[in-house]
Amino acid sequence: MFFAKYLPPELWPNLPGLIPDNLVPPPLQLTPQQEFYAAGHLVGLKQFREDTHCQVAISEELSTDRVVPYVLNSPRNVAEHDVRERDLVPSFNTLAEQAGAPMPWVDSQHPAAGTVVAAGSTVQMGLHSGPVP
Repeated sequence: MFFAKYLPPELWPNLPGLIPDNLVPPPLQLTPQQEFYAAGHLVGLKQFREDTHCQVAISEELSTDRVVPYVLNSPRNVAEHDVRERDLVPSFNTLAEQAGAPMPWVDSQHPAAGTVVAAGSTVQMGLHSGPVP
């Protein structure tokens, strides 16, 4: 159900709209020949619904941890993209850009690459203009 809803087949583009958000399949009315091939598929869900003593709770808490990317020697626009892509906030020192000067690049970052931080944390980056070493 998950794959059909979120990764639908190429030739059935309207399939996600037919699947409920809770991903519980609709009741099936199978013929005896179909039941043979279904082999009790999804029988457990029906049993959980019918027996008041049986319960199942499935939950997943998404991690808010993010890993700081390595952006040293990257152009400013690439570093900004890489940091934002990790759900982090880029912050650059103020480097006055001169007309005709090459794009500034990152020569320092804090926290260091590989550090685990909370989503939304700020990554401080120092900029340098001139040739990249």
